[in-house]
Amino acid sequence: MNCKIFMAGQFSEKEVALVNEFFGKESWNEQVSSTPSYPVVSVPEKKYRVTNDPNGVQGAIRLLRPFPEKQHPDFTPMIVLNTVFGGYFGSRLMSNIREDKGYTYGIHSYMYNNLHHGAYIITTEAGKDVCEATIEEVYKEWSY
Repeated sequence: MNCKIFMAGQFSEKEVALVNEFFGKESWNEQVSSTPSYPVVSVPEKKYRVTNDPNGVQGAIRLLRPFPEKQHPDFTPMIVLNTVFGGYFGSRLMSNIREDKGYTYGIHSYMYNNLHHGAYIITTEAGKDVCEATIEEVYKEWSY
């Protein structure tokens, strides 16, 4: 089952005993049956489509790339990379697309995971007159 319980703070002996009573007898480190792994599909070309509402003032942009599940050896380094790339207010995406270009109020990236696959996702909203330029700037940052 692979489970660990972490507790922080000041606990009485009674509270610790209760946790041990309900969770201490389980075999948490037993080997779980493995699930099949599926290869990541490569994306041969950049594709996107922009469809704007003629009466709208902005567009919602969602870009993604396939990424392996959490067990992939690059998953943990990718978490660090994501922080720098688009995971916080001072990220490269925010610095370029919000601060430098002024295309959006906010842009961020994150990793999405399912059991057998995942995706790296970038989300933002931009004025409809700069949606395509925003996408191109993201691609420039991605391939930097």
